[in-house]
Amino acid sequence: MKEVFIVSENEEIFSMFTAHLSYLPVHFSWVGNMDSAEKLFRSEKPDFVFFAVKKLTLLNNWLARYKSYKLKIPYLCFVSNVGWEKRELLWMAGAAEVIELPKLKKEFVQIVESVLVPKNSEVEPDFLSGNLNIFNIIDLIKTFEESDRNGVVELKSRNRVGQLQFNKGKLVHAIYDSRDPLEAVLSMSIWNEGIFSVKPDSVRHSQLIKLDNQQIIKECQDFIVEREKILSSLPDNDVVYYSAPMLNYEELGAQIRQNLLFFKNGRTLKDFLEQDEDGSVRMLRELKSWIDKNWLLNRPAFKEQQLLMKEKENSSAVKKMLSKVFSRKENENKNTVEPVAETPSLETELAKDSLKKKYLFSDYDYLMQFADALEAKN
Repeated sequence: MKEVFIVSENEEIFSMFTAHLSYLPVHFSWVGNMDSAEKLFRSEKPDFVFFAVKKLTLLNNWLARYKSYKLKIPYLCFVSNVGWEKRELLWMAGAAEVIELPKLKKEFVQIVESVLVPKNSEVEPDFLSGNLNIFNIIDLIKTFEESDRNGVVELKSRNRVGQLQFNKGKLVHAIYDSRDPLEAVLSMSIWNEGIFSVKPDSVRHSQLIKLDNQQIIKECQDFIVEREKILSSLPDNDVVYYSAPMLNYEELGAQIRQNLLFFKNGRTLKDFLEQDEDGSVRMLRELKSWIDKNWLLNRPAFKEQQLLMKEKENSSAVKKMLSKVFSRKENENKNTVEPVAETPSLETELAKDSLKKKYLFSDYDYLMQFADALEAKN
């Protein structure tokens, strides 16, 4: 592995190298300014020296000191606001390359890579690795297509592991979880953190993806656009949602029921999306539909529906109680066999009337009308 000393007063410039070029078989070391670097040059001999400064006057000073050491180590210059004539002077002074800062990421990477890893050099397969926040799956497919080689790309993001397989630069198979190959590619296309490692080989991998590279890239792009469109249409991810109290879970499928119960005690959309790390478009569509159907409610709407349910339960309790009493009375009347009695005399009727308890209420129809009115009001 090659060793590169980066001489710079600004650590942010050093971070630019580690962020964009970590996949190369190169170890970058930030050695600080020229005073610090001078001490290291006495004991260590890197393969390259990168001078990265914003002012040309400071760069010229450092180069004069560097040449006095007579190290014969190739160096590159990274400097701001340098015109063509000054760049030409730096080349004539011995710089392997002069790169103006700031530089577009892709152009910056190409220039540095061409110096550190020439095309005719052999690179060990194990060293071909990098960050997914720099090279995503689409970039990897394009790179393999240009190389026209066979190989396997291992991808790791959080606790997820996936694989891409190529034949002569064509993506022919993808493995992730238990998904079919194309779905696996789409799921991994949104991985924007983690690492990848490329292992070229001579194996003829089985072709399980029938689309060509350009069609696969188009599928990935469409998937990413549609996913972002749905995400942008969802409410704030930090808003707490609850599953609606009036939901009848028995009428829902097992998977939908399980997902909605996740919100039973209040969870944010962010909590739910972190569960479904691959953010399938199907799941996002379902999530949006649950909100549109009011199956998921924010806190005010949830409290309001809870109150309505409580009022309904309270009003129904009165009617249920009366219905139970009335039904019992009706059953008693049905089960009672009235004996055939003689026609009572006038004296007997008067005696019965005098014994009746005037305070007993037996107008059941009136009570039922009252219960119906009470429930309708609530």
